[in-house]
Amino acid sequence: SPLSSLKYLALPSNQLYGTLRNWLGQLENLVDLDLACNLLNGTLSDSLGQLSELVNFDLENLVDLDLACNLLNGTLSDSLGQLSELVNFDVSSKKLTGILTESHFSKLTKLLGSQLGPSIPTPGSLYG
Repeated sequence: SPLSSLKYLALPSNQLYGTLRNWLGQLENLVDLDLACNLLNGTLSDSLGQLSELVNFDLENLVDLDLACNLLNGTLSDSLGQLSELVNFDVSSKKLTGILTESHFSKLTKLLGSQLGPSIPTPGSLYG
């Protein structure tokens, strides 16, 4: 894919709409993904779940994931735990729900910061 060497994708506040698409899975060298403040909708778990089903899906190098202030809803997928290089994670949205457990973050040993929104309780062990 011509975009396979792309490392940074920043498209905040561009009025992008719809769900996260499968083409994200082709960005195997992506380090920073910023889609904050768009009109993305649907459940984050469905979007990430679709991506993880791709044969060549690999976002293991992703360091920064920012999907804040979109219209995403539902629960967070366990597949987030596969992003082992993730340092910053922001999906703050009032519509995301569910409970996060340590299993969601078991492989995220480099995670320094996360913004999860007001309706998602997190285990205290994630912060110390």
